[in-house]
Amino acid sequence: MNSWQGFPLNLRDGGRLTHAFTGACAAGHTQDVQELLALDGHHAINVNRFDDEPFRKACRHGHTDIVALLLALQGNRRVNVHARDEAAFQEVCAGGHVDLLHLLLALRGDRYIDVHSREESAFRWACRGGRVRIVSALLALTGERTIDVHANDEEGFRWACGLGVTQMVRELLALTGERAIDVHADNEGGFRWACGHGHIDVVRELLALTGQRAVDVHADNEDGFRKACSEGNLEVVRELLALTGRRTINVHSDRDAAFALACYNMHVNVAKEFLALRGARTIFPNALNDHVFKAVCTLKNRLSKAELSMLRLLVSLPASRAPAQWTQQRYEHVLMQCVHWWTETVHACRDWTANGLCYASLYPELRQRVQQKYTALLYNRRVRLLRLRTQGVLSRATV
Repeated sequence: MNSWQGFPLNLRDGGRLTHAFTGACAAGHTQDVQELLALDGHHAINVNRFDDEPFRKACRHGHTDIVALLLALQGNRRVNVHARDEAAFQEVCAGGHVDLLHLLLALRGDRYIDVHSREESAFRWACRGGRVRIVSALLALTGERTIDVHANDEEGFRWACGLGVTQMVRELLALTGERAIDVHADNEGGFRWACGHGHIDVVRELLALTGQRAVDVHADNEDGFRKACSEGNLEVVRELLALTGRRTINVHSDRDAAFALACYNMHVNVAKEFLALRGARTIFPNALNDHVFKAVCTLKNRLSKAELSMLRLLVSLPASRAPAQWTQQRYEHVLMQCVHWWTETVHACRDWTANGLCYASLYPELRQRVQQKYTALLYNRRVRLLRLRTQGVLSRATV
């Protein structure tokens, strides 16, 4: 009688064993795989179940020994390596399993792997996973296996940029002739993805391109810059704002959309970069009926620290750029929540003047509340210092 792990088996165990076999292949349990493969008769494992699922799972998880075992099977157990349009090979590339890649590429005859299946899916998934060694190995293929790097509108290159894999980006950019990457594909998709994900090294690589490959930073209405602002990628924002000449970023594009997105997503440091601009690039947050301020003034019961910081930044601007006082009054219930945090300490109060913040832009009731809190804080501080001096802890000069 067949047995597994010391337990006798009956006719009803076939499905359970096949399921256990698939799990063992996925988990890399070589001994279990060997024992299960040794079963015969009614308990013989169906290795071709669900389009050779055990083989595909072993490939996905990079279990070289198990893959070699399965490839050695013959007869009605012979593994179909092409199941589901070379899915196993694509899993190997996506997972970055270099040893398995070479093992599968070495197959010949009716098992010869079609590396171009599903529009170079294996190559594109390797790029999408940031698998530098796999990409290098695939790019080294020649003859009928030469990879079409342009598949699906340069998707591989765009993924490399979006993931910030600088080494892969450089390798792809180094291709020449018919394989030279079109960096402008998908309306500068590689550049826009790199900006949106904050990969400053890749952004600099792309900005350094010249001639016909020079990146159009204004593509899709400054979309790269907008994405960087929306995601709070401060380094990228600064890099793009520093561009000059024909590449000077239009910060007012689409009615100051980049600034508005930075404010909506509470990226205070990015908003400060905008507010520091001067001349033709000066940002007026109170434009368009204070829509930025109104959007930040959410009707939440409790404001986050980022929201408190953003509101303070907006209401403390000079009168020509601050929200109108009638707008501030409309959102008085929100601003009054902020006062306690804005004036929590003497140092916080002094920031209003030390950092050039303006009292004058606040509407009267709010300004009065801030001043009263500041006065009370100073009084309490002086009382504490006098008490300490009385106790001999501090000298008269300190008070």
